[in-house]
Amino acid sequence: MKRFLLAVLCLFMTLTMLVSCSEDLIVPATEETKPSVTTKKKKTVQEEEDEFSEQADPKADGEFNVLMIGNSFCYYYPDELYGIAEAAGVTLRICNVYYSGCRLSQHWEWLESNESNYRFVTTDARGRTTRENYSLKRCLSAENWDVISLQQHFDVPDTLQGKEACMNQCEPYAGHLVEYLQKRFPLTPLYWHQTWAYQVGYDRSGARVASRADQETMYASIRDVALSLCETYSLTRIPSGDAWQIARSNPAVGDVLCDKTAGEGDFYHDGEFGGGQYLNACVWFEVLTGKSCVGNAYRPDYGLSEEKISALQSAAHQAVAAAR
Repeated sequence: MKRFLLAVLCLFMTLTMLVSCSEDLIVPATEETKPSVTTKKKKTVQEEEDEFSEQADPKADGEFNVLMIGNSFCYYYPDELYGIAEAAGVTLRICNVYYSGCRLSQHWEWLESNESNYRFVTTDARGRTTRENYSLKRCLSAENWDVISLQQHFDVPDTLQGKEACMNQCEPYAGHLVEYLQKRFPLTPLYWHQTWAYQVGYDRSGARVASRADQETMYASIRDVALSLCETYSLTRIPSGDAWQIARSNPAVGDVLCDKTAGEGDFYHDGEFGGGQYLNACVWFEVLTGKSCVGNAYRPDYGLSEEKISALQSAAHQAVAAAR
């Protein structure tokens, strides 16, 4: 009996010692002993801008990235521009900061308030990709751009009154945007896209282009503004409007570059079958690359005649050559 009690006592003492040792091995988690977790600090918009502006020459990445800040006047022809460039052995990535009818004043206001109202539309080897609800700052942060362009959507009444009325639509917002872009992208050239006069017969909300004379006045006003802004801010001019007037004088083209006929359509957006989209693409290609579009093998899939393609290529080439 004594031996049994002694054995039980020894067993109890052994278990007590084991429990004590186990407790010594358990160390409560403290701030010093908890596993460390690295949390990446989110950069502020200003930090992203400061970092981005310090990047190297944009062409150093081997890609040619084009950013068009505008509206529907730079929305419809990136497919043709990509095709023309590809046929010439040039690979472009064309991106639009798009909001319908957006003017320079609205771009500046939304830049200051960082509003996410834009579509960010990319055209490249994968086709066209559209992303919704982007801010201008977010679009600008997407690439180290090789080219950035600006444009204005002009009202017909102002264009028929001359340069001063049109310039009042542009300033001071053009200057604000150029200053911001030059500070953020000091190595990236800035372009001004000179848009075109509307087709004779345009009539919207009482604003009319009633004759060829009206069209010529509208064209001259838009061109004068483009020349002035390019001189003031050292911008490169994309003379689409010049090319439109040259093309219109060719019987193979005529006035209809918008795919519109009397009583139908808007008479001002560039069209497919009229050839406006292809013409704009040719102008952009020559300005961006320095290569001639004449004889380019690309053909859009909407069936422009060879005579019309030749006339449009020639008009684009003449306009760009005269603008240099």
